[in-house]
Amino acid sequence: MRFSPDGHALIAGDLNTITEVNLADASRDRVPVSFSMTTFKNVGIPGGVHDIVFRRDGSFVAVGYVRDGYLCFESDRTRDTWLGLSIKAQDGANAAHAAFAPGGDLVAAADGAEVRIFTTASGAAVGAPIVNDKPTALTFSPDGRTLAVAISSTEGARVKFADVKTLAPRGEALAVTPDVVQSMAYNADGTLIATGLANTDVILWDAGSATIITRLNKHQRGVRAVAFSPDSKWLATGDGEGTVRLWRIER
Repeated sequence: MRFSPDGHALIAGDLNTITEVNLADASRDRVPVSFSMTTFKNVGIPGGVHDIVFRRDGSFVAVGYVRDGYLCFESDRTRDTWLGLSIKAQDGANAAHAAFAPGGDLVAAADGAEVRIFTTASGAAVGAPIVNDKPTALTFSPDGRTLAVAISSTEGARVKFADVKTLAPRGEALAVTPDVVQSMAYNADGTLIATGLANTDVILWDAGSATIITRLNKHQRGVRAVAFSPDSKWLATGDGEGTVRLWRIER
């Protein structure tokens, strides 16, 4: 799930469709927000659409899991082009997530206990794999320099950070809960991180101090997608039941 660069639309994908939510005419001065939705693409990806990123021209690139690997396509809403990216996943049962770097030139993909970074155009691997206990969600920082990896282990859920160029650990890990992190996102300036949990909670973090700012809880199912608006004033969250909520972020 992603906001458009102008913040007027929200695009979300599931197993079968990609839907655009029009926020341009919505009054977001109050919550809840009412908006119109348009389902403009039937994708039919068995493993679901894992991430979407917008290009500067307004088109977008999406990545999803199909059978034994990840595939990418780009779309301008009227015409789709499958890209050269085809990442084989050896451990399909634990192919947890894929996430784009800003601009869509790189994609990180989980396979079992490994996370690797690939070029979107050719699918060539960049560097060695990042090995973790069990990756459950991925996201890049807005400057593209840091990859956040949520893992699930006997010690509980944590979010670790790696330098994209060197793959070396970076910063202090977030100690989340005994629960599972299903989704993550940075805000535009990289100062906030939102984590969506399987227990229906959303946690808002201070990225610099790795401390919790607040918890949000209105969903009835696990939170499978989170996204900040470009001005960081709004957070969109989506659950496994298909419900999308908008939260005003007070700083």
